[in-house]
Amino acid sequence: MSSQYYKLSGRFSPAGLAIALGLGVTGAVMSSAVYAYVMAWIPLVYFLILFVFGYSMLMGMLASLALRIGKVRNSAVGALVGLIIGVAALYWSWVFWILAESSQEVFIWAPDQLWAAIQYLGDKGVWSIKGATPTGVVLFAFWAVEAAAIVGMSAWSGFKAASNNAFCEKCDCWMEDGVPLGFFSVSPDANGLKGDLEAGRLDRLKALSGVTPDESHHTIVSLEDCAKCQGHKLLTLTERVITFDDKGNQQNKDTVLVNRLLVEEQLAGQITDFWKASLEEAAKSEEQAAQVPVTSDDTEES
Repeated sequence: MSSQYYKLSGRFSPAGLAIALGLGVTGAVMSSAVYAYVMAWIPLVYFLILFVFGYSMLMGMLASLALRIGKVRNSAVGALVGLIIGVAALYWSWVFWILAESSQEVFIWAPDQLWAAIQYLGDKGVWSIKGATPTGVVLFAFWAVEAAAIVGMSAWSGFKAASNNAFCEKCDCWMEDGVPLGFFSVSPDANGLKGDLEAGRLDRLKALSGVTPDESHHTIVSLEDCAKCQGHKLLTLTERVITFDDKGNQQNKDTVLVNRLLVEEQLAGQITDFWKASLEEAAKSEEQAAQVPVTSDDTEES
């Protein structure tokens, strides 16, 4: 990647890694108890399936938060931390689920004993659907999907959290999320626009017209920066196509044209000023057009 663009450092500290693991695993164990008891007490199979995926999403969020607090910005380490959090969540959910199913009489946490209990339950069956009780391969297949969802989502979220967020190494803090500088019409020459911005020029961008964010096809110019030092300015251009489904819900299709280009603060300010001026000019033109009187030549004779 060109030095003109932000590049993740891949750094992390032993203390930060310990914090991420400690917070993540502790949160996973605590939440797994709630998850297990809900799974044991609510017999509605269809609800349980939804709850599995809801819990998977929660573990993904937990992994992301733990890595952010620990300031881990290495994607491989992030994925590993997420994997450990997911495995902890799955493992302890089994421990607490067996405890709940046994009316708080059976508490086993040793791996060999826990696996023996799972095998026994798999052969016997644990719930029924439409009068049938899944056992053996069918039940283990369901459990495999559950495990893949929980562990997979946590690992994937860890990878994304450690690699997708920009970090200011100087201030040792995460940079703020991208804030839109302006919305513009779509350029017929995306590569030319990219080259202009890389050279610090706005000629091709100024050839576009400013639009509102509800325009069906437009370009978003956004900026990420460090709230402490204001040193790094990362510019991103995204082309967005807005459509609506049959229910009227908005669907956004985004294509990143320029991803985290290092720019000067002055350039960012010029983009916002130009966008606002372009909108004001368009509004004045519409107002003037509306005030033009209708001549007799434009009206139909009665």
